[in-house]
Amino acid sequence: MRPEPQCQSAPNVQMHYPDPSPESIFDPILNMNSGKANATNTMLYPRFRGPSGLTKSERVELSLTQRSRLALELGMYSIASLSGSTSEPFWATLHAETHSSTAAGAADLLKHIRLLRYESELVLATPVTTQMASMAKCFLDIITASNCPVDIRGCFAHVEISQISAPIGVSLAYGSVSLLHTTGDVNAQAGPDGKIVFAGCRGNVFLKSGGGIDLKITANSFDGSMEATTRDSPIRILLPRGFLSSFEMIAPAVIVRADTALQAERHQTNDQSIVRYGADEPRLRFRSFQGPIVVDNPT
Repeated sequence: MRPEPQCQSAPNVQMHYPDPSPESIFDPILNMNSGKANATNTMLYPRFRGPSGLTKSERVELSLTQRSRLALELGMYSIASLSGSTSEPFWATLHAETHSSTAAGAADLLKHIRLLRYESELVLATPVTTQMASMAKCFLDIITASNCPVDIRGCFAHVEISQISAPIGVSLAYGSVSLLHTTGDVNAQAGPDGKIVFAGCRGNVFLKSGGGIDLKITANSFDGSMEATTRDSPIRILLPRGFLSSFEMIAPAVIVRADTALQAERHQTNDQSIVRYGADEPRLRFRSFQGPIVVDNPT
């Protein structure tokens, strides 16, 4: 029987994210040899460390065809890293760790952590209560075809995706999303206190987060379009010097420290600042309803 989705409402638990400057958040990510973020450092959440701990690893080979689509459902407090590759084999590896006051308790928790397959969908099942989930750590590492569409759902999870050229859909009720060097269409949404990180220069990208959004454009022009929206948190943007693509920003406060500042046009409407750059119709649009937008050049 297929497990029911685990995130029906928000548990009474706080998730905490690092809040570095726009520059420092990207350097550790983009300078790593693998090109992937360190997920265990990117998302922090409450952990119970009991005297007894157990671990296990499982690997599932992915049989992908030209018409394959990878669908992934994540359980609570899980971390998933998904990378695109042009050569087989494609696989998913689960690493799990549980802690409890007794060895029997740790073993019982470990039984709740399973990687299940339903046709083209992978389901990472984790302990179903907040208290149980806080005593478990689940990391899912996936290598898939770079041209395979991806659809990910979950709650209280961290997802990082890199080197995918196909369409990407991510929907997290609570959690964070990192998108690195993707080139296809992207629709990523994170709920309250969520966080989205995007680094790239291509695609039709839609980002919506209840929390902050950090963006790094990696070329002098953006090939495609982007819309990034957050409710009451900042949007932080790094643009290369001499950026050419037109963009628009709307927020209560817009701070432009990049070299585009001199050419930007600024208007004020009620309590919102509207800043536009470039003579063409904006290809990139950024909106924060209650938080600031900050634009910098990399140092």
